[in-house]
Amino acid sequence: MNLDQFQEELVAYASEIGIDKIGFASAEPFYNLKHRLIRQQQLKYQSGFEEPDIEKRIRPDLLLDEAVSIIAIAIAYPSKMKDAPQGVKGARRGIFSRSSWGKDYHAALRERLVLLEAFIAAHYPEARMRSMVDTGELSDRAVAERAESAGVRKTRQSLQRNSVLTSIWGK
Repeated sequence: MNLDQFQEELVAYASEIGIDKIGFASAEPFYNLKHRLIRQQQLKYQSGFEEPDIEKRIRPDLLLDEAVSIIAIAIAYPSKMKDAPQGVKGARRGIFSRSSWGKDYHAALRERLVLLEAFIAAHYPEARMRSMVDTGELSDRAVAERAESAGVRKTRQSLQRNSVLTSIWGK
């Protein structure tokens, strides 16, 4: 099977396992981010979750030798709650963020990633992969933007940007 056929099968499988978007991108370094990341560090704008080594944040090859591709996936937050509580005038009320409904999206993405990696390994046993969800070394936003510019495949509904998962695929 050629790589284009495999990519189509991977997109179909992603939809079957609940992945709403999948994108494929080059694992070339993100040199365009370096200055901005240095400036963030200087200004102490980082949240504390970021990898402090900027080279690891911009160079996928430091995370996985011979990194070739990056696969970015996303799942949508739920848009409707089953059995949603009804507001009662005079009672305490509030709204919870959709990202807090149900299972933690980190766990949901990791579960799907395990399945996706198993699918890839079944077709390409020599493939080496490294996965990260939200707090990995690479910038989720930069990976998502690169994957979008390469042509993200929408498998289902619209998504929230911050539900990106990255898997780096090596030779």
